[in-house]
Amino acid sequence: MRILAFLIISGMTIICYSAPEISPCLSMRYGFNYVDSHTPDDALNGRDYLSRVGVKLQQELSNGWQSIGKVEYGDRSDNKVDIKQNEGLGVRQYYLGLSKGLHSVRAGSQFLIWHKLVRSPYFSSGSDTLTQGTARDDDLIQYYYSSDDFKFASGIQAAGQDGDSFDQLQLGGELAVLAAKIQWAISHDNNGPSRGNNLYGIRVTKPTKDLRYSVFYHHADQGYDLYKGSNSGTVRVTEGEQSGNIRGVPDCDDQQRYSIGIFVAGAIGGSELKSRIAKEHCYDSGAVSSLKLEYIASISKNYKIWISSEFLANDKRRRPESSSMVSMSEYQIGLRWDIF
Repeated sequence: MRILAFLIISGMTIICYSAPEISPCLSMRYGFNYVDSHTPDDALNGRDYLSRVGVKLQQELSNGWQSIGKVEYGDRSDNKVDIKQNEGLGVRQYYLGLSKGLHSVRAGSQFLIWHKLVRSPYFSSGSDTLTQGTARDDDLIQYYYSSDDFKFASGIQAAGQDGDSFDQLQLGGELAVLAAKIQWAISHDNNGPSRGNNLYGIRVTKPTKDLRYSVFYHHADQGYDLYKGSNSGTVRVTEGEQSGNIRGVPDCDDQQRYSIGIFVAGAIGGSELKSRIAKEHCYDSGAVSSLKLEYIASISKNYKIWISSEFLANDKRRRPESSSMVSMSEYQIGLRWDIF
């Protein structure tokens, strides 16, 4: 028996004719890393690499409309790195929306336009050391137009009764040219005293028969402070509970800064090799350079093992508080099992 529901949008009635499609998702990603930062804290550490569980919902409506939604949680402790027993799940995504043809709009906690177009991770750990901005945020309304050769996105964020109705404005797009993808995005800070400053970036990706190339550039104005500094994500020098989670790439908020990187990947049989050279430079504090290599072995269609190494070279003013050394390195081994 068909299910009937009514949704009023701009004075138009949309009738739902079918039961929703519910798609479960479960991805387990766990491994170990070792950070060599020349401090007493250097040690092997077990880590969660963005494991998640959730459901995706879709329902056909009348006149070509679809209702869409997603609820997704990740099981990590307060430091956003380790799995810890007896701590609850944390929301990764929680949104509702509508789509029709090439158009979609969604509201809630979700990936940002910035992340999807110019920041999304290159490596299995789910985070790339020198990319700026952040992946997900709350209280977002985003619109996407998506065709094969052209994409456009816009969004606003309204977070908190702080006197700023719109805390962040975002725009982005993608254009296919000569078998390459040119992607761009901008985040406009409209919150508090920092309003008027921007984080903007561009990424160009081109696949060939044997390799995939990508180049990115990110730039933050001096006063942009919605997402301070870089999200290193991977290289953690010391344990957070002991000393405040000191990272291999210290933030340099309230400074003009840019990040640039070149990425190359290629397949060898059932395996894949990835490499990336990148640099982040802060106007006052100096630069951090990075070289990262990764090998991924596919055991089956949805089960993979990876090993990686990253080498950081920090200017004197960009070294972590606990380390006096110019360089440090991080090594990973991890497993990824996508069950659904």
